[in-house]
Amino acid sequence: MFKQICDLAPGENAGQLALVILPGAGMRASDFRVHGFVEAIRRRCLAVDAIMMEIEIGDYASAAFGQRLKRTVQEILHARGYARLAGRYFAWSLRCDAVVAGKHGGD
Repeated sequence: MFKQICDLAPGENAGQLALVILPGAGMRASDFRVHGFVEAIRRRCLAVDAIMMEIEIGDYASAAFGQRLKRTVQEILHARGYARLAGRYFAWSLRCDAVVAGKHGGD
């Protein structure tokens, strides 16, 4: 499982909608806080929990990366009981395993 940093939405919105953020080349998960990305989410009053993944550049090149990432995100969503996952592509890919079972409702 990939490590992650979570920044929960304020108040009663925490745990409702997860936004999974993947770092680019040379980035660390903490860079999203350091460079104001999470602060920008909060300033816009977006009711999402920011889940910043700690992924190394070599992980992206691994043949097992997609399945490993999918498994990690599913475990996070399940453990925290998220109702929804923000973002169309990844939410769609999770539908095969999770939404059909009625656990998550990604758009």
